[in-house]
Formats: sequence, C-alpha cells, structure tokens
Amino acid sequence: MRYFVRNADQLEGAVKALSLCDRISHDTETYNLEGENDIGGLNPFHGSRAFAHVFANKDDEYYFDFNEKGLARKHLQALSPIFSDRSRIIFYVNAPFDNTILHFDG
Repeated sequence: MRYFVRNADQLEGAVKALSLCDRISHDTETYNLEGENDIGGLNPFHGSRAFAHVFANKDDEYYFDFNEKGLARKHLQALSPIFSDRSRIIFYVNAPFDNTILHFDG
C-alpha cells in the first residue's frame, strides 16, 4: 500500500510502522534554499535541503512531504526513531548524498 503522509498524526503512525521493520529503503527529495546558487537540489554543502523523505518496506511505501501545511520542517525530528535502531538495515541508492542531507537537516 502507498501512503502520502501530510500531517503530524499520519507522521506518528507511519514512523511507528516503519520502526517495526528490520529492512527499509530511504530516499530524499531536495531543493535549494531561496537565493542560493542555480545548480539545483543536489548540493548539500551549498544549501540543498530535503523537502520530502520516501521510505519503503517489503509491503508499503511512505512519502513524507514536509511542504504540506500540516507537516512542517519542524516535524523532521519525528523521523529519528526510524534511524535510531542500529540493527535496522536501511538501503540507499546514493547513501553519501542522502546521509549528508540528513546531517545538515539535523
């Protein structure tokens, strides 16, 4: 099933569900901050930040859009339980990039 997470209540339920998974995939969708250079959303060292996070397990996909009115950037910290279990395996296509984005987003 696919879930589009748009508010804090949906965020809490999705994080709980993903925290139960042993293996998940994760991707970030990024943008440049206003007034930054014109190289697009692929330069975390020059202001690119995540506006969305996409997670999937073997059955479900979750799209967390932090541009939604009910899900602001202040809610990003709510994702931390997904990353806190060191036994969980998280798959990436480009781990150095996504983890750098995560680092700068706190």
